[in-house]
Amino acid sequence: AAAAAAAAVGGAAQGGSLEEAPKEAAPPPAPTPTEPPPPPPPKVEAPNEAAPPPAPTPTEPPPPPEASEQPKQEKTPRDGHPTKEEERRPLVGFVSDPGMELHSAGEQHPEQPARHAVITQKMESIIGDRCVRIPSRVATDAEVLVAHSRAYCEEVKSAEKHRSRSYHARLERTWQYDVFVNVATPRAALLSLGCSVEAAGRVARGDLAHALACVRPPGHHACKARAMGFCFFNNAAVVAKMAVNGEGPFAAAAKKMDRVLIVDWDVHHGNGTQALTYDDPRILYFSVHRGLESRKRCGSAKFYPGTGTPSEVGTGKGRGFNANVAWSEPGMGDAEYYHCWDRLVAPLAQAFKPQLIVVSAGFDAARGDPLGECDV
Repeated sequence: AAAAAAAAVGGAAQGGSLEEAPKEAAPPPAPTPTEPPPPPPPKVEAPNEAAPPPAPTPTEPPPPPEASEQPKQEKTPRDGHPTKEEERRPLVGFVSDPGMELHSAGEQHPEQPARHAVITQKMESIIGDRCVRIPSRVATDAEVLVAHSRAYCEEVKSAEKHRSRSYHARLERTWQYDVFVNVATPRAALLSLGCSVEAAGRVARGDLAHALACVRPPGHHACKARAMGFCFFNNAAVVAKMAVNGEGPFAAAAKKMDRVLIVDWDVHHGNGTQALTYDDPRILYFSVHRGLESRKRCGSAKFYPGTGTPSEVGTGKGRGFNANVAWSEPGMGDAEYYHCWDRLVAPLAQAFKPQLIVVSAGFDAARGDPLGECDV
């Protein structure tokens, strides 16, 4: 409008500056009075009428408010308080139970209560209210029987009924001395499994995006009818089987699951998990661990438990759904594990497209572990 007004005024000045008729003094004045009315009012008011075009300008302001409204949604507090969008997102769950620390063979044993206590205390000191606390619980018989025989289940639970050390020692001999048993062992093992199932079930239902079950005793060496390698019930195998079968808490899953990935990064091969899922194409088991070793380093040709070679790929319909990376020497560290994830784990996961990922998160590949001798 200002530009239009300036153009109109400039045109009027040029049109009124005709100096050829100075001699005809009388005639020029007549046009002069007549000239003022037309040029200034109409042509200057026409630009004023152009002021209505600002009507579009008032109509244009609505867009700016909209633009200003969008940043308002982004200007939510970032001082630790979640945005409205974040409040609607699923959260991370955490579950543990001090009852699992009563299963003990003393402070000198590598699988000791402090492993659970230290991790739990550290988590409690840093998570605050940023995680959803999942109530702990013991596993039901039906959950145990998903992967274990009834006779074996009763055998484990008998350690609570028969409280004598001689009876517990007999159980240890039955399981070839690579487990320890006391009166608290059955409940601790049932808590370990129950917490794992509860955490995974909440993820499957969509209540949570992720969950951490800080549990012991561990589970990945446990076989269908035998305790082994400090393990009694196979948490990962039970969770995976229940998920693909839609059992227990997985019956209410957001959608039916037919692809579960188990990633086992414990420094020992999860022989029990592999055996319990070996013929199931719905469960992809991947393990990275120490495998064939020099006799000079560990006194035998193989690292415990002596399974998990790359040639073990599954059987029947499950052939091709079992993958092992067996380090040929100790000392593997971050670079080797990154390479393994980049070249094997990620491509396998992308091809398999799992609906649920279960991690057997053993920490004994960490730098300083006396048994693992790795450098992660």
